[in-house]
Amino acid sequence: MQQFSPLTLYSSQSADVKTKLPAKALNYLSYKQLEWANVMQEKYRGSGKVVDKKIRDALVERIKKGIDLSEDQEKVFKEVDELFGRDEGWKDLESPYAGVEMWINYKQQARGERSIALGKAESAVDCTAEEACSWCFEYCSEERMAVDRKERNPARLEIREGGSKVNEKLVATVKSMPFPLNNLEFVAKLILRNNDDGSVSVAVVPTDSVIDYGGNIGRMAVPNRYLESYPYRYKHRECRRH
Repeated sequence: MQQFSPLTLYSSQSADVKTKLPAKALNYLSYKQLEWANVMQEKYRGSGKVVDKKIRDALVERIKKGIDLSEDQEKVFKEVDELFGRDEGWKDLESPYAGVEMWINYKQQARGERSIALGKAESAVDCTAEEACSWCFEYCSEERMAVDRKERNPARLEIREGGSKVNEKLVATVKSMPFPLNNLEFVAKLILRNNDDGSVSVAVVPTDSVIDYGGNIGRMAVPNRYLESYPYRYKHRECRRH
């Protein structure tokens, strides 16, 4: 994990500055001291890639030790396994990305029942299953936050609640949309699981949680209610997104 060292600035005054210096001078001295502290912080700040790697490495070691699922988490994975585990009905889909295979599974239900379209993609990446999983699970890493700022999205958060499990976190993001569309809000739980075949999965579970973003970020559309849970499945020597 990232390590922090305290830095304390001591200032000694032999005179009563409250009576000897005007307020503007005191403000200037305070500003210069804060400026110096910022310079020191930037000088010794770890680079985003280094910080991200330390955090991911710690998570990789935790994954390798194994993670026990709660009853609610087992239920989530049972539902997604039933959806994506079936072999029949998958049709090839043209992929816009080199090295990525894609399929779609759609079946019209009986009148009055809900129809569900499923998508699946597979690709190989040059990392272990645990490393790919940790990248997905670290939702607010320095790298991913930088991309979010570049896209000018209003918010991207990880919410840690009291009693939260080590393999589960609540995340939220607000995506900017072009005028006249409203911004899109996505709120979901990420849940880690070690699979019996040595692979690792991350389930993305939409929730109805109300998020306090600490300010007005404009009107938002909330598509979560239309989404099903879906897994990212990572195997050694290959990374699979379902």
